[in-house]
Amino acid sequence: MCTGSSAVKLKLSREDGRIEAELEVDQNLGGVRWTWSLSRPASVVARGSAVTRGPSGSFEVRRLVADTAGRDTITGRAARGSRESCRVTATIR
Repeated sequence: MCTGSSAVKLKLSREDGRIEAELEVDQNLGGVRWTWSLSRPASVVARGSAVTRGPSGSFEVRRLVADTAGRDTITGRAARGSRESCRVTATIR
């Protein structure tokens, strides 16, 4: 869910004993800087910034995170200053 007109997706998949988290934000406008983070309930596992590109005006971030026992829940967040923020959560067994 985003506070503006952008769309956000988070895909989780298993890869070599870890979890691949793929966060995508589609804004339909290129050249816009966003800050992003991937977190678990108790800690941030990755963070950075990205710029929307191409005709779709989107960015995508892929990170490998530890696969813990049982269910894993990852939350992705992205913000472009104070103008818009997005949040999405996914769980993998």
